[in-house]
Amino acid sequence: MAEKQGADLTVGEYIRQQVLPAGMSVKEAANRLGVGRPALSNVLNGNAALSPDMAVRLEKSFGADRQKLLDMQSAAGRAKHRDPVVRHGWLFEKQWVEESADELEEDDTDFTAREERIHALRMKALAEVWSERGFDGVAALLADSGAAPTVGQYAALCITDSARRIDFLLRCLELGGDLEQKAEGCILGFLWSVDSGARQALLRAVADKVGADQRVRLFKSSPFEKLTWLTVDQYSAESSTRYWKEVSPQWSRRHSDSDLNELVDHLLNADRPRAAFHAAHMDWARLETSRLKRLLTDVATIGAEPQDTPSP
Repeated sequence: MAEKQGADLTVGEYIRQQVLPAGMSVKEAANRLGVGRPALSNVLNGNAALSPDMAVRLEKSFGADRQKLLDMQSAAGRAKHRDPVVRHGWLFEKQWVEESADELEEDDTDFTAREERIHALRMKALAEVWSERGFDGVAALLADSGAAPTVGQYAALCITDSARRIDFLLRCLELGGDLEQKAEGCILGFLWSVDSGARQALLRAVADKVGADQRVRLFKSSPFEKLTWLTVDQYSAESSTRYWKEVSPQWSRRHSDSDLNELVDHLLNADRPRAAFHAAHMDWARLETSRLKRLLTDVATIGAEPQDTPSP
């Protein structure tokens, strides 16, 4: 990833790239400044604001422009205060939140406690985005996120009213262009976070409100599991045919033996033996012998699948 430059830099990034000597560790820099390593690390990683005292220390120890640093901090503070997406976007840039410089230098990081802390931060962040900006805020979060299913996961945890959940998924289906694939990932994460007892009813409620094309898109964006297949079966044969022709099947430990054999049947009937191979290749022993023979035969003889289908 290209390094940020100029006005794109946060205060912490500017200090790390433009003020501290190249290659200097956080611990060494903190010692030079006469502050604790966590205090400097928090500033560098955007978890704490730059204080006037820290700006003075950076000026004295490393020749930084104290006023420029304070002006950058002031501008950043105003932006964060205005927009929760700006405040919390870093929590959803990736599925895994990068360790801070301080954590990277620790040999005894408690990763369980860290994950609990990140979970709490994400819950609070998504709740603030939803409260202050509604769906538009979630869409803005998705635009800069590389972890759309994670955004959907936490949206579902924050939105518990059935009517609002339906509306959220409908709004996701309205997103297109650059956000289309991210919206589909968001739907997937959202539905996975809904209790299985309520998931099918929610899926059916949304499917009833959209046309055939969006219905198939909804099903394709849903968890690849029995509950989804049962819902698909409740609609037209055309919708079911399109679903099995277009869905991206995934292997899952959640599939029972009967589920695994069923999905292989559906994919073979849709002339997609390579997709079936991809979904079942970790569980050959769970396939009935007749299906396994048909699968291997079709892989060798049927060549009508899309070019991006995984090869066996």
